[in-house]
Amino acid sequence: MRSDTNIADFTAPTHSPPILAMARRLELLYQEEQGLGTFSLTDEIEALEIEISENPATTLQEAAVQVMLISAFIERVREDLAEDTDALLKRMARMARSALSAVVRETGVDLAEFGGERYTPIYTDPFRKIVRCN
Repeated sequence: MRSDTNIADFTAPTHSPPILAMARRLELLYQEEQGLGTFSLTDEIEALEIEISENPATTLQEAAVQVMLISAFIERVREDLAEDTDALLKRMARMARSALSAVVRETGVDLAEFGGERYTPIYTDPFRKIVRCN
């Protein structure tokens, strides 16, 4: 016997994009560290920042988080607080391309119309799998 399901009673699980979930955890770690008055969570904070930089932005909200981190990383470089500037610059470039990909995907903007070939001549989604055929 078939039981009909009332669609109005169905609650879909809410989706929290991974970057947003990681950014929330990151903020909690900063709050915890501030409450402790120490820098004891630095390794865990850095690991989350790296993980955020290694994930593609899938929404404009995630792109905003990545741009926020880029801004903070720029300050670290500017204030000479970065231990490995090259690694940080690579993370920033990857996040900038990721955020740009999300913006292009979500808004449909055609970058070629605005000099995309000049400013982003090698623009690609940094997480796209490249398939080559011989």
